[in-house]
Amino acid sequence: MNRPTHLCPIKPTALGVLCLSLLLALCSCAPPGGTLVCSEFEAPSLSGNRFGIPARQRLVVYLPPSYRDGARRFPVLYFLPNFDNILQRYTGGSYQGFRLKDAMDRQIRRGASRELIVVVPNAHHFLGGSWYRNSPLTGRWEDYVVKDVVGYMDHHFRTIPAAAARGLAGHGMGGLGALELALKHPDQFSAVYALSPALFDQEGLKDFGLIDERQAAQWRAKTALWNRQDETARRKGFRDYVQSRLNSPSRETFLEGLRVSYAAAVAPDLALPFPHIAFPVPGKSMESQAVLLGRYENGFGGWTGKLSEYRARRHSLKAVTLEYGGEGELPWIRRGVVYLAGLMRSEGVPVNLAVHSGGHESGLGQRLERAMLPMMANALEGAVTVPASGLAGTNVPSHHD
Repeated sequence: MNRPTHLCPIKPTALGVLCLSLLLALCSCAPPGGTLVCSEFEAPSLSGNRFGIPARQRLVVYLPPSYRDGARRFPVLYFLPNFDNILQRYTGGSYQGFRLKDAMDRQIRRGASRELIVVVPNAHHFLGGSWYRNSPLTGRWEDYVVKDVVGYMDHHFRTIPAAAARGLAGHGMGGLGALELALKHPDQFSAVYALSPALFDQEGLKDFGLIDERQAAQWRAKTALWNRQDETARRKGFRDYVQSRLNSPSRETFLEGLRVSYAAAVAPDLALPFPHIAFPVPGKSMESQAVLLGRYENGFGGWTGKLSEYRARRHSLKAVTLEYGGEGELPWIRRGVVYLAGLMRSEGVPVNLAVHSGGHESGLGQRLERAMLPMMANALEGAVTVPASGLAGTNVPSHHD
């Protein structure tokens, strides 16, 4: 991944030759690192969505050093990005210098982590994200992860195609997605690590907030305008509206955009005019909007029902970690994580609760490298050697960084 952007000419002096010889000697002794691969693939689960989000998606794959031996299969960790995060956040050092390849190489060299494949699939689009939920507006993002991404990896890479060798992790929106998908699909994944997941306790929706009367009036006016325009103009107008909020330096304005994204995932309604999103109406009685409010509550909450459904499934997870910051600006997340951990324990679901000093994103690079990566690597079934006749799925894409 770390290609030089330019090469400086070196004069062939005696000192220069000596330095170069020493450098080559040191490099020859250094253990080989892993490889970072960037791939594009077709995701059928996203095709036909109302907002025109492309079905062709990208993902970044870390292949461990021994992958180049060509005779082993490896466990796979699927890491789900946070809201409004592009893939480069996890490969380019944005989080306190965290770079996926460097972090994995270090952990493997130190013996803190066994070798595994790590996959970061794209989850970013103009709405910031789709919360890893199936929606006719944005596409079937749950199926995208569970079917398309996992299927692509099992077909093109030497994975161990079994639940015991697959794990899910994520941060924020990705932490919520990882947790929900693991609970819904324990036949596909065996371990989950959720960093600062967006969770509600019983009062979480009040803190998260719904649109107020000002934004509701603005939304009605915008909706009326968009529906007087042709298809191209209304799509552009809606996109510009959301982007103007997500790109705003104002936290309150940003949250307006985030709530639109969340609503598109939890409350799509094709019977409504474009953009087919149902918002609770400020001032209207809660009783008359109970069904709609329940959909908003269950997006980040509804954990009693979700755990009941999980316990009824034939498979179970062997490792669950919920991690959060003890400080910061999102108290509803802190309360939600503690609430869910207690609920899991009371209902007999083993869970590890980890608390770090700091807030939602503080120290995230270190949390990813020193806690999440080694814990997940060692929770999954280890690499296995298979005979040549069993090496299907080795058509690794040629784009390596």
